[in-house]
Amino acid sequence: MLFILSLCMACNSERRNEVTKPGYEHIFSGRPDPLEQDFFIKRYNGSLGPNDSIPLNMLLVNWGNGHLSGNIQYENHLGLLKFEGNINPDGEFLLTEERFSAPNATFSGSLQSTDVLTGQWYNIDSTKSLPFEFSLQAPLTHPADWAGAWHLNDPWDTATLIIGGVLDHQFEFALTMYINGYHDMYFGTADIVDDTLAFVDYLDDDIHMENCKLVFHRRGHEVYLEQQSFPFLCGLNFNCWIEGSYKDIYTGKIPKMENFIGPKTIFRDTSLYDTFLEVVGLDNEPWFAYSMEKINYTNAWEEFHGLEGSIFAGRVRGFHREKEAVIAYDLKGNMWAAVTTPPDYAMGPMSIHYFTNARQWKNRLHPAVKDWKKEFRNCSVVYESGKDNKSKPQAAKH
Repeated sequence: MLFILSLCMACNSERRNEVTKPGYEHIFSGRPDPLEQDFFIKRYNGSLGPNDSIPLNMLLVNWGNGHLSGNIQYENHLGLLKFEGNINPDGEFLLTEERFSAPNATFSGSLQSTDVLTGQWYNIDSTKSLPFEFSLQAPLTHPADWAGAWHLNDPWDTATLIIGGVLDHQFEFALTMYINGYHDMYFGTADIVDDTLAFVDYLDDDIHMENCKLVFHRRGHEVYLEQQSFPFLCGLNFNCWIEGSYKDIYTGKIPKMENFIGPKTIFRDTSLYDTFLEVVGLDNEPWFAYSMEKINYTNAWEEFHGLEGSIFAGRVRGFHREKEAVIAYDLKGNMWAAVTTPPDYAMGPMSIHYFTNARQWKNRLHPAVKDWKKEFRNCSVVYESGKDNKSKPQAAKH
């Protein structure tokens, strides 16, 4: 199954809903027995109704963060029906089945173990209820080295690859990603060559794109996913590359502005970084950091009143004119910074939040920031440093 969430430009009167990266609340360190971990992809056989009257087959993915997804097939019915749902720490879950892109039924039950699911099925208006029970379809018959959750750990691009249902010749996998501003989710089957190599030449049976080539290399504590075809041949966005090293632990990397201290980056020394924190405040620092995946730099200020200094403009791939920021400073200790809509203001229209320690520029844009804002003509400006109630945090210690 393929789900694509396309993102568009924002900076008009109303802001689109933000794509939120997943929160991994139960990440484990290392990989315990894959049958007992929070992350899994499994197939189940089951039945619905008294006397097992309606046979069912289910593919269930537990993403490890309380979210479940997958598909279900009713015997004697063509096609797969997708479902989404949630599970709490006690193993109680609620799944919503969809038919023709609309809710069709719900499964309310509990995960007795990762081998057995029981509960009640309800039609969409809850006027009919039937008991259900599912049992694991097939145990592992291949060494469990492939099975488990593998994570692409990057501050801006994150993905989780879950491998399960490992047999002698193949395994099933599920992949969810937030890459270049796009969220995709896939299920597929890969053919095992040996203990360290597997491949797939299409991503999903329903799509069957013959030219989609993926190769899985298992290397100790990581699976390297090699993408040998263009993204669109695998049903991906043109800019969505899933290749990379997927580790067996989620490190939760978070971008920080202190990572930009050094002779060849934004802040040449810690004093400039401390000035930045004093100007924008600790609460706003992360939103500058998240906007600095790709940085453009210039040290020529002749066109800005002959001042000498530096300008750094940052952006995030896939969020053109949405996730961007600029930081500028001169040789006299003055600094100007602006960022597009921090999350404190996410419920309102997108706007530019502007900060400076230069008194004469607190209520008007410095030419360096004004030039950068040309890309956001429809966005209003919030003059943060001109607010009477603005408080200054203490500079960070190093």
